[in-house]
Amino acid sequence: MTITNPATTDYNSKGKNYNLVAAIQNVDNKRDILVKVDGQSQSNFTFTAASGELSLPLTLKAGANVVVINARNSAGSDEKTTRINYTAPQLPVVNITAPQDNATVTTSTVTLQATVRYVSDKKEVTVTNDKSSVAFTLNGENLSATVTGLKKGSNRVEVKAKNSDGVADDFVIIVYEPIVQPKPEVRFVQPAKAGSISKGSTANLVAEVKNVASKSDLVLKINNVATADFDFDPAKGELKKTLNLSTGTNTIEIEASNSGGKATATTTILYSGGSSAQAPVITIASVSQPTTNPLNPNVGRSTVIATIQYVSSKDQVTFSINGRLISDFSFNAKTGVFDCTFELERGANNLKLRAETPNGADEETRTINF
Repeated sequence: MTITNPATTDYNSKGKNYNLVAAIQNVDNKRDILVKVDGQSQSNFTFTAASGELSLPLTLKAGANVVVINARNSAGSDEKTTRINYTAPQLPVVNITAPQDNATVTTSTVTLQATVRYVSDKKEVTVTNDKSSVAFTLNGENLSATVTGLKKGSNRVEVKAKNSDGVADDFVIIVYEPIVQPKPEVRFVQPAKAGSISKGSTANLVAEVKNVASKSDLVLKINNVATADFDFDPAKGELKKTLNLSTGTNTIEIEASNSGGKATATTTILYSGGSSAQAPVITIASVSQPTTNPLNPNVGRSTVIATIQYVSSKDQVTFSINGRLISDFSFNAKTGVFDCTFELERGANNLKLRAETPNGADEETRTINF
């Protein structure tokens, strides 16, 4: 008897399934042959007496598989033994331990943790975020990576490993939902309204600033010159400063910014410089009776003429009808003559003419019914 496949008595098989073949002479019947695999008798073999060929299909276990064949006849017996070794393929094993699948985060950077088994080199492992490579460290079986640049919404983060036996991977979906910070809000508390008049050369500035974390998020400008000389309490959201006023109009601007955007507020403080200059004086000379537009009977026109004293510029004069500012008027600072022709609406029309300088303010009102 000769075992022809395998040809050696100690053979390494690459596959789990193997067919053993033996040549046996001077045996007429399968019943005269005993086959054992690892000590267990087998009956699932075939034997052809005419050719003397025995065929045994084997499903190998990992490790050594010992096959013993014994054949006998009336003249005696023969026995042969072979060992077939089989090493089962070991695919990599990848398991992402953090973050959990479908985790929601509020920052664009997360730390990835995973275990990777049955690889011999870091080069056999890749980490990707939506197919973009991510740097990582591999210490034994423990993988760690800092995943940056998450886009808003779903991000697929994958760890893939390969070895000579195959490929394995694991992935998680990370949902990035950034916190939307509300835009800053700025409101002047003192002065409460623009155009306030200061009798002294200093004035207290107080402003309420919301949704700002620190003084560095603020820009304070006085007469278009930035200054860092102010106090800000982020817990109260309060900005304070003592202003040294210039003669005339002092313009104060506060700009606040955060990740949500910017907000700007502007106010003015008027200071006469301590002089005894005269405050404005308004005298309305006439308001004409309304005239009707024949093409539009619901619209009328009227003209107001006034004199304004102690005013040096048109910018110091405002004119409004029912609270609506009218800028299309004429004013001669030398003569003090104010002139405006304007449209009226049906009903009562409340006119207000105001002049304001660092030395004071004056205003006159009239009502025209149309």
